[in-house]
Amino acid sequence: MARRTIAVSALLHNFIMIPVAVVVWLCALFIWSYVAGVASNVYRGALYLYASEGVVAEPYNQEILDMAWKFKKS
Repeated sequence: MARRTIAVSALLHNFIMIPVAVVVWLCALFIWSYVAGVASNVYRGALYLYASEGVVAEPYNQEILDMAWKFKKS
């Protein structure tokens, strides 16, 4: 994306596109990070509910929640 932005801005002699593209990219990165963090917290909450009460939260199944723990082989 950065190479295309630089090439297009050089062809059009419009170098304001470069900082605009950087700002858009950073905003997308922050939004992606926020969504990934929320999804991680939802999964951890479902794991806590499963571990403490044995209730499987709706979008998950028991196999997915069981894969979160590592068991030592004796």
